[in-house]
Amino acid sequence: MHHSPSAGDARNSSQDESDRRKTSAPAFGLSIDTFGGETAGSGYGWLTNSEAPEPYHGVASVMRAQQVALQMVKERIQSTKQQIDACRKDEQLIADFIADAFAEEMNVDRTKLSYKKLQEQVKHLEEEIEGLRKLSPRVVPPPS
Repeated sequence: MHHSPSAGDARNSSQDESDRRKTSAPAFGLSIDTFGGETAGSGYGWLTNSEAPEPYHGVASVMRAQQVALQMVKERIQSTKQQIDACRKDEQLIADFIADAFAEEMNVDRTKLSYKKLQEQVKHLEEEIEGLRKLSPRVVPPPS
């Protein structure tokens, strides 16, 4: 007797395969059988099982890495603070030097009144020179 596959047979075979998958899957979640007696993800059950303790070596290595990173950040902050302090000292030295070296120039009155006064003085001096040139043209040279 020749048996042809029917829709019911296809449904039964897919259901059998589904049942087989359910029974072979480990209880802690997704896994892939590597055919070497070890299932992928078998060492990480503590990730999905909240009652299982975390492996100490994993936690310790993460903590150590975080401590090293934190120490590096602290050292970088300390280095940056030292650079900022050096810049502040340099700025203060420059400000002190400028204040000492250019004290006279910095204390000059720069108001409009003093500027007008200077213009009047220059004009007066130019008039004086012109008068001297008229009196003795050979002694006072002409303007350059």
